[in-house]
Amino acid sequence: TMRTIKDVKYVDDYVLKIVFDNRRVKRVDLKNRIERLSSNGSSIFKRLKRKDYFRRVRVNPEIGTICWPNSADFCPDVLYQIGK
Repeated sequence: TMRTIKDVKYVDDYVLKIVFDNRRVKRVDLKNRIERLSSNGSSIFKRLKRKDYFRRVRVNPEIGTICWPNSADFCPDVLYQIGK
């Protein structure tokens, strides 16, 4: 079954504290992922490099994951796997 995200909090830098549907709480550092995706020409992720924009992260309950105002998002299963 695919994980869904229930809550997200900005921690610092590019680190988020994410609460998943199974109540596990994980810290996820997205710095390297954002860097890689934006350098591969994915312009939607370039905006996330600005920390003031990155902080605008929210949970979109319709799709069960985190997203930003420009519709950038990450698969919740990936976030679960890379979280600590």
